[in-house]
Amino acid sequence: MSSAVAEHPYDIYTAAQLRACSGSPRADQVPGFVYTATNIIAYEAIQNIPLATFSVLRETRLFWNAALWVLLFQTSLSRTQWLGVSGIFVGCTVSQLPVMMTSEFTPEVMWVLVLAFLTAAGGVMTEYAMKQRAAVDINLQGCVIYVTSCCFTVSFLLVARSHLFLSAADFFHGFEPECMQIVALQVLQGLTVSRILKHVESVTKSIVSSLCSPLLTFIGSVVMKYHLRPHEIMASLVVFLSCMLYLKDGPLGFGQPKDTMTWTAASASSSRGWP
Repeated sequence: MSSAVAEHPYDIYTAAQLRACSGSPRADQVPGFVYTATNIIAYEAIQNIPLATFSVLRETRLFWNAALWVLLFQTSLSRTQWLGVSGIFVGCTVSQLPVMMTSEFTPEVMWVLVLAFLTAAGGVMTEYAMKQRAAVDINLQGCVIYVTSCCFTVSFLLVARSHLFLSAADFFHGFEPECMQIVALQVLQGLTVSRILKHVESVTKSIVSSLCSPLLTFIGSVVMKYHLRPHEIMASLVVFLSCMLYLKDGPLGFGQPKDTMTWTAASASSSRGWP
């Protein structure tokens, strides 16, 4: 046994990771299902709901993200952090509220709220799956999540869009160079986010992502030579200050998952030839 480990240490290590990863398959498969539902609902919502309404209601994901993280990881956010989350929501939505109030409200608006919930749930569940098996290779975890998502997507197409499989021309109808750009960006985003969630909690990730709004506003105004209106400047400043307020308390803390310690101890034992 010891000679086998010495000759093929990588194969033994990979097998141990596969056993650890398969110990609780649902932890990795649930995010795949959630991401599939999120993508389907996102395209339907964008097509049928005014952009201003979509932009405002989508930002409720910040509250869902914080609430789901607290529930799943059994910890809490400080009042300062909740205030920061609320400030970011106000800053991101205040410029769109007047347009939203003049838009027609339809039952489809509920899909945006569902989308906001699923977006937050996907991030929190991915983080949970990553940290529940923290010793497992991140690329292996990513493969399980994204292959599962592909399977759910194909299943949805077979049931709801079966006509697309009649021919290759039907299946690839509408694929333009822009579609490949979106695919490439989504792949890079997925690889980046999974690595972030391996080491940082999803709430902080969402908060830091919100900093893109004020940064892009000011950078875009300089590049495009566009004069910002007072309410746009104020909204960007509110988002920036709220992010700083949230980050002031530092990252959220939680204990090491039990599964991680169990796997680490088991792998250390097997590497030494212990029973």
